[in-house]
Amino acid sequence: MRRLCFFSIFVLLASLLLAGCMQKETGPKPLLIWSGMDAEFPTLKRQCQAFEKETGLKVELLKVPYRDLKNKFLVAAPAGLGPDILVGAQDWIGMLAVAGLLSPIPEGVINKGDYVPVSLDSVQFDQKTYMAPLCMECLAMFRNPDLMAERPKTLSDLVEKAQKVQKDSQGKINGFYFEIKEPYFSLPFLIADGAYLIGKDANGNYVPTDVGMNTPGAAKGAEFLRDLGQKYNLIKQGSTENISRTLFLENKAAVILNGPWFLEQVRAAGVHYSIDPFPTTDSGNLIRPFLGVQGFMLNKYSKRQQDAAKLMA
Repeated sequence: MRRLCFFSIFVLLASLLLAGCMQKETGPKPLLIWSGMDAEFPTLKRQCQAFEKETGLKVELLKVPYRDLKNKFLVAAPAGLGPDILVGAQDWIGMLAVAGLLSPIPEGVINKGDYVPVSLDSVQFDQKTYMAPLCMECLAMFRNPDLMAERPKTLSDLVEKAQKVQKDSQGKINGFYFEIKEPYFSLPFLIADGAYLIGKDANGNYVPTDVGMNTPGAAKGAEFLRDLGQKYNLIKQGSTENISRTLFLENKAAVILNGPWFLEQVRAAGVHYSIDPFPTTDSGNLIRPFLGVQGFMLNKYSKRQQDAAKLMA
């Protein structure tokens, strides 16, 4: 009889343990987010933790190298192995939406009053919103104040200060450096004095046939870019972003062009730095770099779209 009682208790405990295991396995998995953010990643992590505390839903935030993120999503999403939410750049939207990998952001998630209008304009495709913006980013001038004490106010001022740095260091330090052949870096200078890439109609819609590069302003910008190398001996042939980063991190460049994604490396290297706006042209026009938007995108293959939308709100 005692053996029967012990056996019955054993079976009961085993059943309870098995039931607990089965319940754990069949419970909802954490919302999975893939992000390639660097400097902004800790803020995103805190946002996810606050969401967990508020809703009781678990979130798994995975950092994926930015250079691999888009291609990894392209492969994983249709196989059902991708994240519920992808955090990436607005210029991915067209490709991913056409590939059928994104769902539009549901109505009610985005309160337009909470966003800078241009950030929402940047995440539209085929008259639908495919991203809930998290942050905006653009190029800026990273300056080492130990090498160039004051920020340049105009392009002529920039050239003068950069040449002085190179002269005083006997050419051991670059005064101003960036990847001049990459349009992302060079076009802001090219269009600052009256040129434009694509014109707009009276309703603010882009007109693809209206290309504004055949202007005196564009010619003036092109001359400045040419002179940076040929006349002022500042930008070397074969310049690349990787070279500019290395030079700045090794205290061998006074000013370079880069964005917030570079900030983590600068801080880790212990380099003294100042982040400055672009100087104006000599005629007083602002030099406007391209704007980028990073934000939440919804995986069309996610089975947790409603919960994912709650996190985006």
